[in-house]
Amino acid sequence: MIDVKHLSKAFGDNLVLNDISEHIYPGDKVVIIGPSGSGKSTLVSMLLGFRMPTQGCVLLDGIPATQLSRYDMRQNMSCVLQNTTVYSGTVRENVQMGKLNATDSEIWEAITVAQAKEFVECFPEGLDHEIKQSGKNLSGGQKQRLAIARAVLKDAPVYIFDDSFSALDFLTEANLRAALSSH
Repeated sequence: MIDVKHLSKAFGDNLVLNDISEHIYPGDKVVIIGPSGSGKSTLVSMLLGFRMPTQGCVLLDGIPATQLSRYDMRQNMSCVLQNTTVYSGTVRENVQMGKLNATDSEIWEAITVAQAKEFVECFPEGLDHEIKQSGKNLSGGQKQRLAIARAVLKDAPVYIFDDSFSALDFLTEANLRAALSSH
C-alpha cells in the first residue's frame, strides 16, 4: 500500500503541489491527470524517491520512504518515465534490464504485453536486433513500447507510467491498456 500524506512541493516560492493525500491499495489503478506543468511528474518523482517533499510524506507499506534505501524503493517499483530511455545494444538487452535473469520466453511475454511483438518480429535478428545509441533507429512509439516491456518484465508490486503512452496511436494504446490490465 502507498500512502501519500499531506504532500506539498515547492520550488523556491513556486508551490507546485499543495496538500495531496491519497491511499493506494493493492490492485488499485490510479490515474493522475492535469495540464502540462501541473505537477504530475513531480508527484511521480517523489513517489520514486527522486525528490523529497517540502511538506508531508510518502509511506510504502506503512514505512516512510525516507527510511527506505533507494534500492529498496526501486526494487518495489517499476516505472516508465515521461522521457523514454532505450540504450545501445540489442532489443533483448534493453528489455532484460527489467529482470537480468529473464528467459527469452519471459522477454517475449513482456514484449507482447507492451504491444511491441509485431515490430520486433519484423527485425531479421528479432531479439538480437541492434539498437543505436538513444534508439535513433526506432520510432518514438517503438522506444516507448520497449521501455514498457522492460517495466512489465520486472514483476514489481507497483507500476508507474508517467506519460509513457504519448507516442502511441489510439488503437495501440487501447490494446496496451487492456493487456496491462490482464497482466
